[in-house]
This record gives sequence, C-alpha cells and structure tokens, in this order.
Amino acid sequence: MTDLSGKGAWVTGGSRGIGRAVVERLAADGAQVVFTYRSDAAAAREVSESTGAHAIQADQGARADLDRLFAEAETILPGLDILVNNAAESTPTLIADIDDETFDRVFNVNAKATFLAIPWAARVMRDGGRIINLSTLNTAMPAPGLTLYAGSKAAVEAKTLLATGGLFL
Repeated sequence: MTDLSGKGAWVTGGSRGIGRAVVERLAADGAQVVFTYRSDAAAAREVSESTGAHAIQADQGARADLDRLFAEAETILPGLDILVNNAAESTPTLIADIDDETFDRVFNVNAKATFLAIPWAARVMRDGGRIINLSTLNTAMPAPGLTLYAGSKAAVEAKTLLATGGLFL
C-alpha cells in the first residue's frame, strides 16, 4: 500500500468494474476521492458508503456535465493529485450499422471527455500529480462489433503518446 493521505483523486466511471476497484484502492490508501457515474445511483451510493468517496452524477459525454463536475470536484477535493480517466461507453455495433448518434455517444464519452479532462487537470493539478488514461486491448485486437469502441480508445492512446513524448505503459 502507498500512503496517499492528503492527496485528492478523481476517477471517471467509478461506480463499477475497473473504476470501482480504482476508487476502492485509492480510498484504502488514504486519498480523498471523487468519482463520477452516469446512471446507476444505487451502485454509486454503495461505493460512496463503503469507501467514503464522493460520487458525482455526470454524463461524461455532455460538455455541460463536464463543466459542472470540474467545478464541483474542485470544491470537494483538497487539491488534485490523481486523475484516472476510466469512464467508457462500449456500444457493440457492426461497422455497417454505426449511426451518427452511436458514433457521437461513444467518441464523446471515450475520447472527448478524456481530451477535455486532461487540460482541466493540468491547470489545477498539484506538483507531482499523475494523469492515468485507461484504454483497451481492443485497439490492438478489436473484437467483432467493437470497431467504434476501439477507435475511440485508440484516439486516447494517441493523445497520451503525444502528451508524454511516447511514454505509454
């Protein structure tokens, strides 16, 4: 375990799956954690109650929600030290069936929200902070129906590579 006492962390999509595990670990290590969730209030409440983390309902794909949650996170956290871009939309769709609405939804949540969170975090993050962008194995080995998802995560990987000068773990 690492002592993260006094550190502020924000995890996107933290009410279930990988995001929930990240929230639980950061909180267990002493960080003050804010996490977002889109629709499962019961799951978010459960995570909040078990970890002490603060849940913020937000649609990561909607600009107005992003602006609101950036402002809210700043008032809750002691400062930002860790940003984990985890929220993801995976709508399995065959490439021939991708419509504008599905395309916009997947890219807004997976790529645009991450692209907007990074400069916000860079402006408010304390010295020594970390930004962690989660991706998927599907960028290298896409599964049927996940071309759109893989493409949106590939955009995140490219942004990460460009922002770090090629450091991608």
